[in-house]
Amino acid sequence: MTATPTTTQADGSTVLADGTDPARARRRVAAVGLGLGALTIAGLLVTTPWGERNATSYDEIAPVRDAAWAGMLADGIAFAVVGLLFSMTVLSLVRGRGRVPALVGAIVTSLGGLLFAMGSFAFASLAWYATSSAIPVDAGKALMAYAAENPQHGFVPAMVGFLLFTVGSLLLAASLLRSRAVPLAAVIVFAVLTLSQFAGVEGRGLDFVQIALMLLLTGLAVVGFRRS
Repeated sequence: MTATPTTTQADGSTVLADGTDPARARRRVAAVGLGLGALTIAGLLVTTPWGERNATSYDEIAPVRDAAWAGMLADGIAFAVVGLLFSMTVLSLVRGRGRVPALVGAIVTSLGGLLFAMGSFAFASLAWYATSSAIPVDAGKALMAYAAENPQHGFVPAMVGFLLFTVGSLLLAASLLRSRAVPLAAVIVFAVLTLSQFAGVEGRGLDFVQIALMLLLTGLAVVGFRRS
């Protein structure tokens, strides 16, 4: 087997003989994925296919059961993708000061994104089956009510995942701030919006806060792509 000729550049990166840089290509793929994931979440928050925010009852889910299931599935996948690729993009941008919080933040954010996706899809599947015409309405309502009263196997994992994602995001923001990899104002706005999610903002107001966060992450994706 013949080895592929490579060239090592001054910054330590390896370039193939044809001039391509595999590491740069991976960073660009991560940035594009981050942008697409963030825009997907923003689009879902605009359209809210699952109905009202925090809708968990039978009567709220039943009229939109198919759209709610598809929306929660897409949101969970996109959230997991954003968690992973947000981390990868920050790690590619922070190469000096701020590397430690970037690494810790990447681990926490990635775990949070995956856990949120799992919990969200667990509820989506439960709600879809419970509101099916194959199950009597009274039984479906009882099942949905039981799930709301015993959240440890559905809602709690999603909530813990969201909390981990939030903490990890703040660590990643701190690493970007320390490294000066992106404009200071953007990092401050991101941190303020992230914390404002826990300041009593509800309904569409909270949707708009999270849409703004996703747009900021889309901007970060653009920076990551251009600097890769």
